[in-house]
Amino acid sequence: MQSAPQLGPLVTRLMTWAQMRGIERATSAEISAALRLSKVQCRQLLDRLNKRGMIVQLQRGLYLLPAKLPPGGKWTPAPQVILRHLFEAKGGDWQEAGAGAFHFHGLTEQVPNTTTVYNTLYSGRDTIAGLDFDMIKVTPSRMGAAQESGGRRVGNLGRVVMDAVFDSARFGTLPKAYSWIRERIESTAFLDELTESAIRHGDGPTRRRLGCALELLETDRKRLERLEKSTLPFRSFIPLLPGGDRRGHTNKKWGIILNHTDWLHE
Repeated sequence: MQSAPQLGPLVTRLMTWAQMRGIERATSAEISAALRLSKVQCRQLLDRLNKRGMIVQLQRGLYLLPAKLPPGGKWTPAPQVILRHLFEAKGGDWQEAGAGAFHFHGLTEQVPNTTTVYNTLYSGRDTIAGLDFDMIKVTPSRMGAAQESGGRRVGNLGRVVMDAVFDSARFGTLPKAYSWIRERIESTAFLDELTESAIRHGDGPTRRRLGCALELLETDRKRLERLEKSTLPFRSFIPLLPGGDRRGHTNKKWGIILNHTDWLHE
């Protein structure tokens, strides 16, 4: 039976190897070869370092290595660093969504404890390096209209507000999202982002709700025509506020039941 390797010298060798080569992410096979350890010894070493918070296990056999160990030896990289390396290694696309994206754009003051992520690979909740992630797997067509800032990949403002309508059942963001639109109705740049995101990354019900909301807010006709052309023929009416009372006046152009319009005057 192979004995567990001593941490001290091996930690130094591992960090020296990573730093000299500028390596931030490595597989257990790469580390095993570099340190000349057997698979068992390498697994024991990496498990111990991960439990002590000296490295981060992204997935089994895939690790993040710090440029240098912080005081106390425990290292917690930022969520965006974890996400960037995870999806680079696995060949997927990602962007932040939900509460983190709303806070990023100043739509809410709430600082979330969980990072919500639209992505093309994973679904479900996960904890990496003590940080909580809510992975929402979507089709590639749902990805896009994102911007990079400080390593974070977040949808532009129009995209994030569109998501607040599209995914309102998940995020609890209607009718608040309609108020966000009303507050920015004079911003052509925002409305361009919102319209483009709805057409490229939304679905029929989302485009219909946004078209109706923008019409109620008396936005320009050309914008409404673009949304209308992207909307397939519909057979039934849907409520402006999903889950609300289905009674109210109707908008036949968009097939919408106007069951909640208080946000127009709040």
